[in-house]
Amino acid sequence: MDLIQVVPGLPPRIDGIGDYALKLAHGLRDRHGIRTSFLVCNPQWQGPETVEGFRAQPLRSRTPHDFRLALAAQQRPGAPLLVQFAVYGYQQRGCPFWLMDALAELRATSSRLIYTTFHELEARSSKPWKSTFWAWRIQKSLILRLARLSSFTYTNLEIHRQRLSRWGAEPPLLIPNFSTLGEPETLPPFARRKPQLIVFGRSVQRRLTYELGADFILPLCQRLGIERILDIGAPMPDAELSDWQGIPIIHTGILSEAEIQQHFATSLASFQHYPVRALGKSSIYAVSCAFGTLPFVHTDTSDFHACSPLVPGEDFFPLYALTDDLLQLPDSGDLAQRSTHLFLAINSAIRQPQPIPSPHTFSPDGLLTLQTSLFTVRSSAAHPETTSYPALFLGLFPQHRRNRNLLAVSRRTDAPPRPPRRGRHPDAG
Repeated sequence: MDLIQVVPGLPPRIDGIGDYALKLAHGLRDRHGIRTSFLVCNPQWQGPETVEGFRAQPLRSRTPHDFRLALAAQQRPGAPLLVQFAVYGYQQRGCPFWLMDALAELRATSSRLIYTTFHELEARSSKPWKSTFWAWRIQKSLILRLARLSSFTYTNLEIHRQRLSRWGAEPPLLIPNFSTLGEPETLPPFARRKPQLIVFGRSVQRRLTYELGADFILPLCQRLGIERILDIGAPMPDAELSDWQGIPIIHTGILSEAEIQQHFATSLASFQHYPVRALGKSSIYAVSCAFGTLPFVHTDTSDFHACSPLVPGEDFFPLYALTDDLLQLPDSGDLAQRSTHLFLAINSAIRQPQPIPSPHTFSPDGLLTLQTSLFTVRSSAAHPETTSYPALFLGLFPQHRRNRNLLAVSRRTDAPPRPPRRGRHPDAG
């Protein structure tokens, strides 16, 4: 079975969507024999003809004509397209008319199916001197057009799903991002984890974590008994400290995938600054969940309860105010249970993939085997739009399958109710 992914970029260029698409291609090939090739919609991309074993075809220019030529050069007639979409990935001002025209022409002249992953929607600004102030309505119309051209859509955020539904599009499936560092086969005993706190990511992300989460690092380390902080990633010029108020910071620099996996599998917790409403697209959060590393997330109160259906205190630990609650975290036994909960919720699904029902259909199971966000495998009657087992990937199965008690650990029925939202969400459109 063949699949063509449409992407804004691929390595060696730094591109988060490209990294996601590559990991997905590896999983589909290795676990299901589905062959992927790429259309790279960036004429300036200077990558090789094959990237990690996958053919990559760049466009000569961003026009429907060159899109059609590049697609023909793939020599895969009938292969469905999976568009990895973000508005600014395909046009500098976030208005990729050319892509919508190319896909509309494709739908009108062939039976080829189009599937879309919505990584980002429109950007907004209250400043008239910013292009986003004027462009968001155009972006909205283009996004709606793409949704209607697609046979199936999914997104990594609940706020995206709700917004598309309000706009009149068919609600996309909610499939949060998976771990880009894979998933372990076994989980080390929690008691053997080292008292280490991981700060991981790109230099700008780690800098924000240290700056905006500064008031929380020492109290958190003291409460967890952390003896060192592992700073993993490219150096941060003029921002690297040797210690944090007496707690040593070990700057590892850029590590191999295997080395990063080992650190997550043997460390107690991770810490990052990230908006909770967007936690479903955080690969750092996903990696923490996959390896049973307790994810502590610094955020602000305005979006604390906007990440439905993630449950604060179960699926992640939010740090949003310096209160006594920070010093009353669960004891080590409960933390160990939470670590196992994260691991089982993800990996029990990974190790029980469903068989491909027919060689003539594109199996949805490939994506689930890569998922690491808890609410892809913890659906309930309250959230029937969330796929559980297996993930409904490309819309070829007519119905969502309900949770089959897959998890050894599930959400507690005696959990206290979540506090109500405080006002309208700032991203509501």
